[in-house]
Amino acid sequence: MIEALPAPRPGPLLESVNWFITPRCNYRCRFCFFRQRAYENVRPLPGGLLVTVRQARDMLRHLREAGTRKVTFVGGEPTLVKSLPSLVRFADELGMASMIATNGTGLTDQLLDQLAPPLTNRAHPGAVKFSLDSGIGSVEKALGRGTGHHVELLLNRAAAVRARGIPLMVNTVVTALNWQEEMHDILGELGPIERWKVLQVLRIEGQNDREWDSLKVTTDQFWQFVDRHRDLKPIPEDNNAMTESYVMVDPLGRFFQNTGGRHNFSRPILEVGVEAALSDVRWDRAKFLARGGSYQVCT
Repeated sequence: MIEALPAPRPGPLLESVNWFITPRCNYRCRFCFFRQRAYENVRPLPGGLLVTVRQARDMLRHLREAGTRKVTFVGGEPTLVKSLPSLVRFADELGMASMIATNGTGLTDQLLDQLAPPLTNRAHPGAVKFSLDSGIGSVEKALGRGTGHHVELLLNRAAAVRARGIPLMVNTVVTALNWQEEMHDILGELGPIERWKVLQVLRIEGQNDREWDSLKVTTDQFWQFVDRHRDLKPIPEDNNAMTESYVMVDPLGRFFQNTGGRHNFSRPILEVGVEAALSDVRWDRAKFLARGGSYQVCT
């Protein structure tokens, strides 16, 4: 067990953090706003991280001391990082819930067995978050998400997730290729879903701007998609709701933010501390709360 931590500050500085632990991914999603090419000059360490496991654990400790209750492991594809299970266990020991945002390709039975205990901790349960934008395999392929078998892969992995009692969530990015789609059937096939987050595709300079003209949707088109699925109680986030409302950490341990349509980065957390690093980027806590970002225990 780890040593006792200082009591989290009253009114947490940070309650929820998305940590992009690796830029590596085995998919090439056209709308992705966090691409590997931004880190091409940084040599990954054995295991896939761009920092040492010790530094990664230190960052989790710093975040917990700043009041973080939930950490979402993102990528790239986080299951490509060999130390993911140990980091999730460490977050659990620190008293934080862990979420795994994944395309599902690396969710082997062995990995799910390792992740299940911390993700099903009743004190702070986490979840697996599937990335699913369409119930049609050819649409997912056209978006760059796999080679045409992404839907059937997630249906298979959803059964494995449920078998271990791990809460399942879904994230959907609404683009020109899927905004007119009806997704009731595929979401029903996936089984009980704790939360369905629906996101309007967001343009980020140097990331997905080359694909933007063929992917963009109007705010009206986005809300038409949401309204078509109101009975499923989606959590919608248009471009305005997303911008500057997330606390995000990059693979090098820097806060970053989508401001002015491009990524802006802080100084490293391990060099200057959480508060000083966070002051380097813009974060709107009111928008964070307005979009329902506060961590709620899944029941």
